[in-house]
Amino acid sequence: MSEKRDDLNVLAIWPVPLKDFTWVKTGPDTAVPSRFDVRIDLADPDLTIAMTITVGSGGRALVREFAVSPRDFSATVTTRMLRKIPLERLLRASLENVTRKAIARPDIHPDAFQMPGDPESQAWVSPQPGAGRGREVPKDRIARAAEVYKQALASGNRAPAEAVAEAMHYSRATAARDIRAARERGLLPPVGGPQSASQAEAKLDAPSSDDVPANPVWRRLDAPEKWMPMQDFLNRPTGPDIVHPGIPVKDDSADQ
Repeated sequence: MSEKRDDLNVLAIWPVPLKDFTWVKTGPDTAVPSRFDVRIDLADPDLTIAMTITVGSGGRALVREFAVSPRDFSATVTTRMLRKIPLERLLRASLENVTRKAIARPDIHPDAFQMPGDPESQAWVSPQPGAGRGREVPKDRIARAAEVYKQALASGNRAPAEAVAEAMHYSRATAARDIRAARERGLLPPVGGPQSASQAEAKLDAPSSDDVPANPVWRRLDAPEKWMPMQDFLNRPTGPDIVHPGIPVKDDSADQ
């Protein structure tokens, strides 16, 4: 719980990260949970605010759910009260409350970092927010388009660009631009290149912020000098047991 903030008439803030959240970089040495709930008690208006907030790759925060209730249950919520809610300022205050110090790991990847207490074998990959907003295509969209394209090729689809347009719900022309951008970023092999998309994917070293936005990565068991998405590591058919924050570990002794 945070301390009182008189400038916002905030009495208290209670943030709670949601299950399976990841860390998203918000600055050179700061990060926030990708998904969290927050409860805020206001003095004026005399209300309790409940929000679900998501933070995407690049640090953009969005309010996904919003609920209001009077702190005095005998009172009612009025239109006048609602007009006094400083939503944007409450969003910023919530982000400030969940911001934590991040440890940059450029030795792993330019966008890699660790959080205090993380094991040495784990790192997070999240692009640093840009200085301004423009018309540049979001990196995660390019990554998704590249993944659809590679899956279409792997399944024998002779029109992978059409598969991208259909899966992404946009035009064929937009699909072509995203595929071209994916090739420029190395997410897809060049046209006429000797490697297939699956071969190129298998030889990627550290996952880039395009490939694994705001997700943890682990060292590969078969190639320790390389990295792989944590979920792939957890789903591997064999390998040693691991302990990770938020992942329950079964106690076999309880069954004996």
